[in-house]
Amino acid sequence: MTTKEKLIDYLKVKGISKTKFYAETGLSNGFLDSGKSLSVDNLKRIISVYRDINLNWLLHDVGEKTEFTLMEDIIPYSSNNNVCEQCIEKQKKIDLLQDQIMKLIDDSLKDRELLRRFIASKDATINKQQDCA
Repeated sequence: MTTKEKLIDYLKVKGISKTKFYAETGLSNGFLDSGKSLSVDNLKRIISVYRDINLNWLLHDVGEKTEFTLMEDIIPYSSNNNVCEQCIEKQKKIDLLQDQIMKLIDDSLKDRELLRRFIASKDATINKQQDCA
């Protein structure tokens, strides 16, 4: 199953129409029906809206479709303020971890680009040396 096919499967399970998906993510109509993979920028948009999707499942076929249930889905309202405060704190930690994951993805892409440029410059140096020989 391609990444986009898995995303469509996730949306069906969650009862989210393609129209709603496009409106919530800002992605263009037809995005889900064209191509097989997702760019990092599009993936960022998707997981910023659908925070419960399991990236290991989506990208590597590991685990379940959803990684966790958002706290407000579990306890939308409670008269016990302690429980609500704990849920809010846990959600804040989850949000912080997701932000850290997105930063790591960004850093990884930057590192990959630097490595690509380094290799290209080394290849150019080797080619010049071979031309001079």
